[in-house]
Amino acid sequence: MTVDSAKSELVVGGIGARIIAFALDIVFLGIVANIGVGVGALINGSTSGEGGVIFTALGIVIGAYLIALIVTLGLAGWTPGLIILGLRVVREDTLMRAGIGRALGRGILLLPIFFWPWLVILLVTAVRDKSGRHQGLHDSLSRTMVLNVRHGLDPR
Repeated sequence: MTVDSAKSELVVGGIGARIIAFALDIVFLGIVANIGVGVGALINGSTSGEGGVIFTALGIVIGAYLIALIVTLGLAGWTPGLIILGLRVVREDTLMRAGIGRALGRGILLLPIFFWPWLVILLVTAVRDKSGRHQGLHDSLSRTMVLNVRHGLDPR
């Protein structure tokens, strides 16, 4: 098989790569959160005290980061973690960009990920997906799928 023929087929993103990409996004979120705390501390003059300014700055920075994730996922099909691993989120019906609405829905379904039973539900639905696309509940309900564009066709 030549490199060109390998790139002519769609390759679904594996569960392991998707988990690593999500973990990377969480690490990036932690970095952004620390920047927010630092900015708030600079504005407040210290890290002690009421912390209202610190938490406000933290909220603004995290909110801006999450909005940026939704926009880049909807318009380009990636988050930092996805792009590092060569994955792209697309609509399952047209293989085009997911769009802001689907990206937002997908993101809302991922929000309770820190509640471990929800994490188990998402993992079980991805592992037991009969379509072979490893779609978790968040992908099924938002009608998106994750492709490995490093090893297969990038339909953008």
